[in-house]
Amino acid sequence: MGTTYPPDKWTTYQATWGTDVDREETIVTQGQYGFVFNNTTPAADPQMVSPLRPVIPRMPYRLSAMIRASSIAAGNFVSLSVNWYTSAQAFISQVSAYNAVLAAAGTMYEISGVLTAPSNAAFAKIVLGKNNAAYYAYFSAIQFDRFPRCFWAYPSANENVATGTLTVVDLDSEQYDYGSVFNTTTYRFTAPCDGVWSLSGHATWEDILNGTRAIAFLYKNGALWLNGQEAYNGANGKMTVDVIGTGLFLQRGDYVEFRTIQYTGANQDILNADYTWFTGVEILPGGIQ
Repeated sequence: MGTTYPPDKWTTYQATWGTDVDREETIVTQGQYGFVFNNTTPAADPQMVSPLRPVIPRMPYRLSAMIRASSIAAGNFVSLSVNWYTSAQAFISQVSAYNAVLAAAGTMYEISGVLTAPSNAAFAKIVLGKNNAAYYAYFSAIQFDRFPRCFWAYPSANENVATGTLTVVDLDSEQYDYGSVFNTTTYRFTAPCDGVWSLSGHATWEDILNGTRAIAFLYKNGALWLNGQEAYNGANGKMTVDVIGTGLFLQRGDYVEFRTIQYTGANQDILNADYTWFTGVEILPGGIQ
């Protein structure tokens, strides 16, 4: 193919192929084609843009590339991003996985980010770039793949619960939610499509009395689904209960809640943040939402 035109229907933007950008097969990982942005100074920041790729709405994708730059002077950034488009190929937005100066010059870095397709997205384009200063930037091993939908939810404050009261844990905060599958208002995980999931809940009760007990559960569509650990305290103090399920098949629209109960004869707190959580990850990919 040589350097006559970009590979695989990639196109230039604000750049001239063969002058500002070219094929690179020496610096990049052996056996993998790549791009080199040359040390030219075009009028605007040069970019390389991939052809349209079909995507699933609300699906997370992992964008990654090996990137190297010959300079890390202030402003000499490299960028890795995605443009989202509708089914009519109308532009929606651009989301950046990376747009910064690398840590060291002459070093190849794996750069990646997880980006979720908008609800009206049907296509995406990968966009590579740098600023229009005179330095080289190399891109190779460019990947754009589905990322498992997953979430991690936790309570932002302690929750006081009466003895013998089965309660849905108030999971009103998230560490992450790729695919927007957890609702911090209803405290429910909802399956976006048919698929297999791994789900686990962990709750810490504070000041449980010696000889008393607590249990954790997963409820599906409002009914008991999985019995978790039934723990007995051997001494006064904190007590944890867990419920873990792997290989759990769910249909589109099924919802799951993490519930727990304590039998101490008095009100007790479910501890917040690092002590209590509900998390899940998609094991097998589902269909189009």
